[in-house]
Amino acid sequence: MAEVSLIGVTAVLCEKENSIWRNIDDSLCRLEILKSEKDSKYRLVAITTDNRCIINKWVRTNSFITKCSDVFLEIKQISTQTSTTDYIGVNFAYKEEVNQFYQCFLKCIESLKSQREIYRNSLATNSNIGSAANLSNHSIALSSSVSFDSNLNMLSQLTLSDSLTLPPPPTTLGTTTEQANGVFDINSLPPPPSAILSSTNQFPPPSTTTNLPLPSSGMPTPTLSSSNGYSPPTNHHQPINSTNGRPSGLLRTTSIPTNLNTEITVPPHSLTDIFTPNGAGGSAVKVITTTTTTINYASRAQTGNSDSFLKTARNVNKVRNSMDARKTLSKKDASTFTISLQNIEGLQNIAEALEEETLNLLDLVNEQVLTPTSSNVFLNQSITKVYEHLQILFILTGDSGQSHHGVPIIKSITERITKGPQEKEFSGNTVGNQWFNLDEVNSSVQGFHNLMYVKKNLIPTIAHLSTSVRVLGLQASLEVDWMSRNISSEIDKVVVQLAYLSRELIIAMSRLMAATLTYCRVNQSINQLKQDPSFSIAARVRSPSSAADLLNIWDELKIIKTPPTVPKEGVVKATLNQLILMITSENSYDSKFLKTFITTYQSFATPGLLLSKLIERFSVPEWYSAGVKSKILTIQQRVIVILKYWVENQSSDFDQDVIDQIYYFINNTLASLDGYQELAKSLTNLMDKVIKEREVKLELLFQMPPRLQFEEDGVISPIELFSEWSPQAIAQQLTLIDFQIFKEIEARELMSQNFNKQKLKWRSPTIMKMINRSTQFSFWVASVILMESKKEKRIKNFEKFCDVGKYLLKYNNLNSLMSLNAGLNLTPVHRLKKTKKKLSGSATQFLSDCEKLFSSKKSFKTYRDHLSSVSLPCIPYLGLILTDLVFIDEGNPDNYEQPAGSTLGPMVNFKKRELFYQSWTDLNHFKDTAYTYQPEEPLHTFLLQFPILDEKELYDLSLAIEPR
Repeated sequence: MAEVSLIGVTAVLCEKENSIWRNIDDSLCRLEILKSEKDSKYRLVAITTDNRCIINKWVRTNSFITKCSDVFLEIKQISTQTSTTDYIGVNFAYKEEVNQFYQCFLKCIESLKSQREIYRNSLATNSNIGSAANLSNHSIALSSSVSFDSNLNMLSQLTLSDSLTLPPPPTTLGTTTEQANGVFDINSLPPPPSAILSSTNQFPPPSTTTNLPLPSSGMPTPTLSSSNGYSPPTNHHQPINSTNGRPSGLLRTTSIPTNLNTEITVPPHSLTDIFTPNGAGGSAVKVITTTTTTINYASRAQTGNSDSFLKTARNVNKVRNSMDARKTLSKKDASTFTISLQNIEGLQNIAEALEEETLNLLDLVNEQVLTPTSSNVFLNQSITKVYEHLQILFILTGDSGQSHHGVPIIKSITERITKGPQEKEFSGNTVGNQWFNLDEVNSSVQGFHNLMYVKKNLIPTIAHLSTSVRVLGLQASLEVDWMSRNISSEIDKVVVQLAYLSRELIIAMSRLMAATLTYCRVNQSINQLKQDPSFSIAARVRSPSSAADLLNIWDELKIIKTPPTVPKEGVVKATLNQLILMITSENSYDSKFLKTFITTYQSFATPGLLLSKLIERFSVPEWYSAGVKSKILTIQQRVIVILKYWVENQSSDFDQDVIDQIYYFINNTLASLDGYQELAKSLTNLMDKVIKEREVKLELLFQMPPRLQFEEDGVISPIELFSEWSPQAIAQQLTLIDFQIFKEIEARELMSQNFNKQKLKWRSPTIMKMINRSTQFSFWVASVILMESKKEKRIKNFEKFCDVGKYLLKYNNLNSLMSLNAGLNLTPVHRLKKTKKKLSGSATQFLSDCEKLFSSKKSFKTYRDHLSSVSLPCIPYLGLILTDLVFIDEGNPDNYEQPAGSTLGPMVNFKKRELFYQSWTDLNHFKDTAYTYQPEEPLHTFLLQFPILDEKELYDLSLAIEPR
């Protein structure tokens, strides 16, 4: 993106650590505020006298600036991801610059806040402004120099006060002029830093600023000459053809302060190529410069201290070894991956930009969850930026994977990335076969209660998808950085891995976009229903499943005459009203019946309907009590016991409307009765606790974890870490992640085969999450093995997965063990006879043991016997549990019809619910005992999401390494 400098000052920068200010760099630097033309963003960039970038931060709406003294300003910004505050101190060299910078920074913050409101207001009248169809029209500028001619109207959105004056402009731009409306002329601005500022040993005072002037279009094309008189010819950019994918004949050229239409090449020794051994000759090196990769990161010199220091993932590009300390590839490797020094810096900048933009996308999604709107323009902009970074990434690296057997994968994925965001991917209507697609929700969800249920399920789903985007963005960022540091000796494999990692990031973003837009639409529908005068409270709360459910519980008692009780052999069938009479009977009490009823009631009633029936039962009519007060008290106390048990054990059933109705019942019915004030207070406190826990859980869902830390000389490649970490550590982290999902499974997700029916999957979000993760894990296992071109490495990875499986068995993570076994037996892996023939005896024995353990003979008898003997903690194989529930559901009817002429509702087959409850009890006891392992970073984070290849790609790789 093109940028202009709003202001530039001379200062020494500091950072605050433990309330103590320390210099970031001891030398003076040029601190600039840059403004983007394309999306009205602002950046703080600081360049030292030797052209090192020591600060590169976005100015955000939550940024603050404070005057601490006449020459010292403090800038602080609260991170929305970690809730931590970053501090930057600016110690000015010239007092007259302090107020200028202070006022300009304030105006930038005001502009950011007002700009967001302008976008949102404009969307109210123009629904097409954020259309995803328009996103693919964006092009990528391939120059780090700023075109002032293309930015004449850019500052119309930023109005500065009359008291603010900018530093004197270069002499070629004329004198500063101020418009009558208070908007500065673009020509009054100084040129941007970095590529255009001259490298001097010290900065001049503001009165004599000598920034390098921008050449006019009439100037001749400059050339660089070396000391031996070498003068290379000039070259020109050829535009990228956005329709054909890759750029046509794109030349990699350096960017210097020349006219934008003019470029030069440099002799080989003028720009060091770290992939070419020292002293090697060759033709002129050509490099590409992009508008997103113009910053040179700080290079800290190596010291004599042998102690390694830690760096964070977001700042991983800012702390590096010196260039001389980097590994140099062999001539053979260099011939397949020749990237110049400037392109290396470009990759490093793309690495950081990818992570920053994915975090920015998550910020925007978080805002949509907190304050849902119909606007998606900012989400579209952020997604477009990610696409641009990926497009530039594969312009720089796409040709480097040509020697790998997975080169077709690079081609197909780069073609997809080059097309840009497509409406069908990001419209939110159909993104794969996902329950949260807007079309799916529109066609399968009806009724106010169901909409509230979908809204509640969408929140953890969006949080989970946000985690996927965050992890994949981080993996892509670190993989790019890993490659730019020239550590990997298998560059071609890294490029292929980057390709499918990028695709997974795009898919994750599209799913997140779909879920977010569906959430906003559902929220909008709920609000419209609430505001509809014809939509009564009864319709909102009760949502009866049939007209017969509207029959009052006492009216039905008049019909049946005798109150039903729970028989000793168990309830076989009864109407909803009769079941309520049984659990609140004044004559008998059955705790198992109560637990079964509360666990399974959502298979035949909604929470709102159950609450209304309990309130009906609480209001005992005079004709039934016959003036016997003890009879009334017994029934009412039973109702309160049921309500208390329900709140304590399954409060997740309650949407906001049901919560409001419970509070209304407590405050207006229960509290008004003599002798019930203490019970009302106790129930109120219990509800308050539930609401507080729900709010805390919601905050934790969207709270970003602490930034990852790496040893400076350690491996930071997510893919390479598989070979670095021990099988035991991998198995432990997989188990921790799996149990975190497993323990969130709720009984209602398993009812009525919700997980097995496309139009009901929205009722089983946790089950679907666990199923998807198991499938991803299986395909990840196959992907890691088949990505290796050399048989020795395939064997090593295969055997390592076998070792991981042994630890999974030891830790009783049977679900992941089954997924790993399935991955090792996928057709693309199973057919590798030459590879499997060389496996060790231990690995072969493991495969044989797994085959016996998960044998389907006699209804998985071996597995069931093993499961019955394991000690907790344990994660059982979910697939078999779901299979058992399918048999229960299909082998027993839901209801029994009433005899002809009856006015009562259908009779619930409660025996079926008892069978379900028994299966749920068997599953639920595994959730009670948690694993005690601690997250081990960064491995834990990287295993949250698996970048995978699809089945066809896996099979093509399999054929490439072992043909038929």
